[in-house]
Amino acid sequence: MKNPFYEKEFIEKLADFSGGEVEFFEPIAIISKGNLIKRGYSLTYGFYGGFKDNVDKIFLKSISRNFFKFYIYDFENKINVDFLKNKKVFTYILEVPNSIENFFKMISKNRYKSLKKLQNKEKRLNLTIKESFDFFEKFYESYKIVYKKHHKIFKKENILKLKKYLNLLNVFQNSNYLGGVLIIKINKYALLWISGYKKLLNFDMGEFLFLISVRWAIENKLELLDFGLETTESIGFIKSSFGTKKYEYNVWFK
Repeated sequence: MKNPFYEKEFIEKLADFSGGEVEFFEPIAIISKGNLIKRGYSLTYGFYGGFKDNVDKIFLKSISRNFFKFYIYDFENKINVDFLKNKKVFTYILEVPNSIENFFKMISKNRYKSLKKLQNKEKRLNLTIKESFDFFEKFYESYKIVYKKHHKIFKKENILKLKKYLNLLNVFQNSNYLGGVLIIKINKYALLWISGYKKLLNFDMGEFLFLISVRWAIENKLELLDFGLETTESIGFIKSSFGTKKYEYNVWFK
């Protein structure tokens, strides 16, 4: 699968977001961080890196010596070298259908029943969805609540450095902000990146955010919607139940 994020301006913004600088753009984008202990990433935080065209193993071996830590996110699975270690990671990608009805045909039977119940509750609870960065402060507070126990919290000023590539979907019950999902979009590809929400009695807000993201992808005529990494088997099981395909790629590192 073609790396969707090989865009020069995005790489520059991503380097700024992560507190690094672009060391190379071609033949592979490398972001470097640190001075005394220098680290190099093909694209930091796993936003899918790798060689733009053909693999240059001599170049790769040469630049890897410049870094104490070095990571290549080989999204297109082009690289095969013996001087770096390797691990396999997985993400879950939905081939976006042309209608919500066709989406319901793609998903598991249990997920279908669950989403239908969720849609009925959505109407009864008078929920509304708004796509706007006007509610970013509210979103950020709910994001911190969800992520603070198990994940690194990104600073909001750093998140906003990627604003050109971000879409924010927000969920309201009347005027009460319940949560949202932040999506990175480039061309016809989108990645579900960060979510945050408050608990609502007898309503699975996390599942609902997946559903409204699929609706948004259909409305915007996207081709692929990436549900993100398999952090645990149970998370992978949930994401696969939404009709996604499990995609394996390599991370090379030292």
